[in-house]
This record gives sequence, C-alpha cells and structure tokens, in this order.
Amino acid sequence: MTHFKLGYAGKHGVGGAAGVLPSPYTKAGRQMRDRLASLGVLRESTKQDHFRGCVVVPIIGWSGAASVGQRERVMQLYGRRSVEDAKVNKGSAKHLYLPAPLSGVWNEEAMQASSDIILV
Repeated sequence: MTHFKLGYAGKHGVGGAAGVLPSPYTKAGRQMRDRLASLGVLRESTKQDHFRGCVVVPIIGWSGAASVGQRERVMQLYGRRSVEDAKVNKGSAKHLYLPAPLSGVWNEEAMQASSDIILV
C-alpha cells in the first residue's frame, strides 16, 4: 500500500466519526473542508467524502512529463467502492474520480520494466 500510495476512506470518509479532520465547528476545520470541497474530495453541498467506502489510488503524472507542473504530482484520484454503505444509493457508481479531466490509470514503473505494454 505504501509503495503505490494507496489509501482507504472508510464508510465515514475522512470526516465525521473517522475523526481525521479537525472539528467542523473550528475555523481550521471549516477551512480544511472548504479546501477539500474545492478539490472535489468532499461534496460541495453536504461536505461528505466523495470517496467514502473506497480504496483510493492516486494517478501520478509521468516523471518525464513535458509539463514540469505535472511531473510526479497527483493529477487525479480514482476510487473503487469496496463496502456496501447504507448511505450510498443503490446503483451508485462503484468507480469514482475527482471532477477533473481524466487521463487514464497506469503504473509507470511497470511500464518501464516490461518489454510488453497492454492497453485496455
């Protein structure tokens, strides 16, 4: 999990009962929630975690990307719902992304180490 920088947002996400964020009743807690909402990690209307109940995979920019700003930075997040949550509507998406342009999911190290690449 560490090598691939995988994360997990439990059924309560990063806020609420998980207690990862400062209290929403503090200035720091409100500021952090506003920032996470602007990035799409928390939903704007409810401030609930977009990825709750998901294994979260960061999509990291190529180390040799033409744009220096994209090199080895998290460009997108992919979440795969892993638990049934009573608060998630039946039929909700199991594959989630941030509200940003999609650029695909890859493993740069594996692509460099292998002579074969399979595109799906």
